[in-house]
Amino acid sequence: MVPPRHRSVPHRRLAKPATPSKTKPRAQANRRKINWPRRVLVSSLMALVVECVAVAYLSPRFYLNHLDIKGLETLAPESIQSEISWTKTQNLFLAPTGQWEHNLLRVPGVAHVSVQRVLPGTIRVVVEERKPWASLHTTDGSWHTIDSSYVPFRRADKPEAGLPHLVVSDVAPWEVLPGVRVPSETLEAARTCVLWAQAHPSFPVTQIEIDRDAKVYLIRAGKVPVQLGTGDQVDAKLKSLENLLTVRPELSHDTNVAYINLVSPEAPAIGAKKWSQPQPHNTK
Repeated sequence: MVPPRHRSVPHRRLAKPATPSKTKPRAQANRRKINWPRRVLVSSLMALVVECVAVAYLSPRFYLNHLDIKGLETLAPESIQSEISWTKTQNLFLAPTGQWEHNLLRVPGVAHVSVQRVLPGTIRVVVEERKPWASLHTTDGSWHTIDSSYVPFRRADKPEAGLPHLVVSDVAPWEVLPGVRVPSETLEAARTCVLWAQAHPSFPVTQIEIDRDAKVYLIRAGKVPVQLGTGDQVDAKLKSLENLLTVRPELSHDTNVAYINLVSPEAPAIGAKKWSQPQPHNTK
């Protein structure tokens, strides 16, 4: 019997651990090295930043001393100045610009406003005023100038010249507050009529009325009503009026017209005034 052969297994060579005597001195040398120039630079920069912040917040040079107002057309400067006030030691960087913007937006005639800081001690206020769009009549006899967002910002006893007149029956006087949007859904139909009247000056519209049943009327010069019915299909009804004026342009000024009915845009109707016939004189 032949004895089995044993194969020799190569032994792995284990890496010898580094002797502490060779690594420890280098690590200790690295820990002892301090980048003093860098530390001095960082400390100097931090001290400079602290000093700049202290100067910005404590120096009298940055106290507020001037108010610059831009963009005013009809509003009085006093209405803006009354909403912005500061003490003699008010710092420019600590000025409550957000609060001032909020206060200025409560002024009825202000649509948008921006409050800016200008070095060294100026507050600049850029105002965008509300643009007159129409005069709204209420049942107490007052007229209110409103912008295109239906926000009233001026009140008068008569309508403002050059503006369309709106008479809306569902708007109570106590609902018309300066600077607050008028809560009326029927004003959207009035907007369409105003835009149409501005685009067709040859048809003189003196007033736009909306009654309590939400029926819309264009009042032509001479107190001739153009009946549009309810606020639905206003565009189609006004288009029908355009076609009617193309065929009969005299409707823009004819004094014999009593009314124009466009409740059904497919079948417009025109009413004539009834004139009383003169009675013959008795010659006997």
